[in-house]
Amino acid sequence: MNYNKATFDRAFGISAQLPPADGIEIAFAGRSNVGKSSLLNRLFNRKSLARVSSVPGKTVTVNFYDVDGVHFDYLRYPENAPLFPDKYDFRRYNKGRTLDQWRRDNISEIVRYIYKGVKAMKPWVKLSASPVGKYRDTSRYPSRGWNAFFTVYQDPQGWLGEGIMDQIYPMMYFQGNSFYPFALDWQEQSNGRQVIPGLGIYFLHPDEGKWTRDEIDRQINFIRNHKMAGEGHYRVKYLMENTQGIYDELIENFYAYPALQPPMPWLDNVPPTAPSELKVRTIDSGYTELKW
Repeated sequence: MNYNKATFDRAFGISAQLPPADGIEIAFAGRSNVGKSSLLNRLFNRKSLARVSSVPGKTVTVNFYDVDGVHFDYLRYPENAPLFPDKYDFRRYNKGRTLDQWRRDNISEIVRYIYKGVKAMKPWVKLSASPVGKYRDTSRYPSRGWNAFFTVYQDPQGWLGEGIMDQIYPMMYFQGNSFYPFALDWQEQSNGRQVIPGLGIYFLHPDEGKWTRDEIDRQINFIRNHKMAGEGHYRVKYLMENTQGIYDELIENFYAYPALQPPMPWLDNVPPTAPSELKVRTIDSGYTELKW
């Protein structure tokens, strides 16, 4: 998905004009001039998707924007989950489940509800998530007590198996046996959906860790050899600052040529028709908009 493709849809000045709430919507609400429009522009890396001003009251309408993807980042219980205050709700709603299973089901139900709602309204919109980098212990190597399934009650392999997630970007900021067995486990249990491991390039910076660029090269080659859908880089700050020459390395050796996004045949395996009346327009931040 391309978050920069968000577009302005419609605006309404009074509540009576609002369309029926027949789909999933995410609302930004707050006091005047606290930065709602600026936050929206920041999220989508656009300078003027939403109009901003130093004068309060620039946005006086309810504005709707269209997106082509929804991404879940921190969709999990907190890391100190044993202290999470949900005992009352658990006693009331557990229906015979253990606390662990009830919590996992809560997260999965959120994913299921949003996925089905989005697909019912716009089947082409993609859903993705960034789960904790290790799903659980594997037959090859233990997770050493830090994993998605038991620590923060995520079940991303269950989401993939059920078909309620299109892509996952597991946060695999590890080296050696903490990376390779778990990356392979994600791919083997992907149910044909797309796995894009997130690589911890921030460890290339001396203030963050002691990684060398060779480690990132090995991980990318491993991902490609096992035919995963790609890789992500965390954080983009260190990519753009060319830490240890990582930006140059990627451009010269790994991303030398443009590439198409991998297909998602479970959504639609019908090829699009050839475009006509093509129009090209330069928009914010160096992006080009194509319309046909």
